[in-house]
Amino acid sequence: MTILDYLLLAGFGAAVLYTGYRLFVGWLRSRSPETVDQSKAIEFSIKPKPAETGFITGAPWQSRD
Repeated sequence: MTILDYLLLAGFGAAVLYTGYRLFVGWLRSRSPETVDQSKAIEFSIKPKPAETGFITGAPWQSRD
């Protein structure tokens, strides 16, 4: 095998290690579904609801239904 073969193998190995590392870090930083559901419920309960004023907004050509 020539030096070029070893360089290609080393590059491939580095790419595999880097990809595995990035996947592992992404997995560590991902939130569990339970946490996501809880945060959505909390966000929904905290978020203020828009006030109903009866004022119609929008461009004149838009439907006012």
